Order: sequence, then C-alpha cells, then structure tokens
Amino acid sequence: MVSSVAVGMDTRQDQKKIESIGRMTQMTQEEIMSNTKTVVQGLEALKNEHNSILGGLTAASVELTVSAVERAQAAVQSAEATVICEKKGIVQKSLDMIELGLGEAQVMM
Repeated sequence: MVSSVAVGMDTRQDQKKIESIGRMTQMTQEEIMSNTKTVVQGLEALKNEHNSILGGLTAASVELTVSAVERAQAAVQSAEATVICEKKGIVQKSLDMIELGLGEAQVMM
C-alpha cells in the first residue's frame, strides 16, 4: 500500500512539474508577434548584407570581364600590329626590288 501511495504522489508531482513547464514556455500572442518582428528585422538586415556582398561580387566579375576583354583586344591589336609590320616589311622589300629594277633599266637605256 505504501508503494501505491508513493507512486501516486510521484505521478502528481510529475504532472505539476509538466504543467509548470508548460506555463513557463507558453508565450502570449503579443510575445510571439514581438519575437517574430525581431526575427524579421534580423532577416532583413541579413538579406541587405547578402545583396551588398552579391553586388560587390558582381561588380568585381564585370571588372574582370572588362579587363579580360581589354587584354584580349590588346592581344588582337598587338597581333594585328605584328601582321601589319610584317606586311610593311614585305611591301618595302618588294618596293626596294622594284626601284632596283627601275634603276637597272635606266642604266641599260
């Protein structure tokens, strides 16, 4: 009999503890709204920070792309300049040979 009375008391005490914990953790609607607003503000700040970081990364990516395009254009221009120099050299050599031929023709006349 003693054991059943002790078990009954333990059960009641456990139930009171659970009810007490439930009251402590139970939030009012105002507390829920207040906490939700706080979380929303934090998330908005985090969103703004991420957008700022993303904007910086996008700008850096564009700069790298522009820089790469400029380097490619410079390389193309350099290659074109090299080709033009080679063509000039060939034309100049041909012109020199023409002038030599004209000079020899005048001597023969």
